Amino acid sequence: MSNRVRKPMTPVIAAGGFSSGDYKLSWNETTYYTIYSGGEGGSSAKAKSLRLKRQATGADKYLAYGLSLDKSMGQDCIVVCKMINNIGTVEHYYATGKVTPSLLDPNEPTVGITDATVSYVNGNIQCKFTREKYIDSVPRYCDSSKNKYYLQIAEGSIYGGIIQKHGSDVVVSDSVIDFSVNTTFSGSVRDAAKSKAHACLMVFAWMFCVSTGIILARYYKYILPSIKIQKMMFWFQAHRAIMIFVPICSLAAFLVILADVGWKWVETTSKVSFAHSIFGMVLIGLSLIQVFFGFLRPDKDAPRRPLFNVLHKFTGMSCLTLAVVTCYLGVFIERMNLGRIGWGIMIGWTMWVLILPLLIELVQVLCAQTKSDSYQITQDKLPPIPDEGNKKLIERIKTALLFLHLLISFGHVIALIVVIGVAEPGKFVSD
Repeated sequence: MSNRVRKPMTPVIAAGGFSSGDYKLSWNETTYYTIYSGGEGGSSAKAKSLRLKRQATGADKYLAYGLSLDKSMGQDCIVVCKMINNIGTVEHYYATGKVTPSLLDPNEPTVGITDATVSYVNGNIQCKFTREKYIDSVPRYCDSSKNKYYLQIAEGSIYGGIIQKHGSDVVVSDSVIDFSVNTTFSGSVRDAAKSKAHACLMVFAWMFCVSTGIILARYYKYILPSIKIQKMMFWFQAHRAIMIFVPICSLAAFLVILADVGWKWVETTSKVSFAHSIFGMVLIGLSLIQVFFGFLRPDKDAPRRPLFNVLHKFTGMSCLTLAVVTCYLGVFIERMNLGRIGWGIMIGWTMWVLILPLLIELVQVLCAQTKSDSYQITQDKLPPIPDEGNKKLIERIKTALLFLHLLISFGHVIALIVVIGVAEPGKFVSD
């Protein structure tokens, strides 16, 4: 505990408040302190139901108030009101960016905070505390006696006593707040459009385009044989165009998410997000390598063509496998708020892309068995003559499966994109 001399409590010189959506906060300003009182206040039936359930199950949560010189995270003082096993505590943190904040003073977690209480009221976290305006002896302490700050409010989960990354519904004041004036301020939810745009671009590129491009090259070389583009078969040009589009789309999505996080890498403490970022970078790198070597494809009769074919197929399937893992990790990122419906859509899509090649292989095996009965073997033991009727039948079945794939895969992708677009905290989460 610090031996600092406590400043005297003087009469209130100003009173103000803040209200936005689910959050309300009021304060009384004195010469040396600001006395805060507020918390969650969602009025919707869903918000009340979720919070009452949370209180009943004893889920560990936190409500955080940040003082920031801008509307983004970084160089901010954050007062975190924790509820762990229905026991409330308040601690003072400092955030250097969009990473897990650290204690403002590791030796005194409550530095500058006194008279703190945290409780549940009708399922809502309520927090009261008195914050000292300035402490000269504590580096990085946000001096609210001299500076005006944006107010940021967020909530999230606590695991193992450690605060986790909050959702995308961070509320930020519309303007800087002057605590010394008698007025009420308002705010709005910080824009999550960039992270949603990143997710939508990646979902379309890797779940729809890649799966379609791979099966075209593997099973559909007979499609539109009379159409050639620059002397190349239609299936090949379609496959190449799709696979060139994928890394372009991925790079665009990568730049979008980098801009969203302030052009900084994901902190390792955010385990799921960090793993997602690493898998994603490996995936983008492999896709670029795949396209580059695709342009170096040897001629059909070249000695190195078999080696190229093996490496090209291996890299392609590696990309698809990594894409599935990366998408699942993305769905499980807490701030995306996708919940069970997100990974439910992913499971449905995964099952289909596993079933489709099995169906096609089964059709081709049945075709081969049927044709073996119709082979005409002469006395000279000439090669068997395939039944053209069976071949056309199998091609029609495979074409029907292709259209079915386009319908099912695109349907899953659109469903996931819609869910990403409308997702908000509590909407798809039942716990």
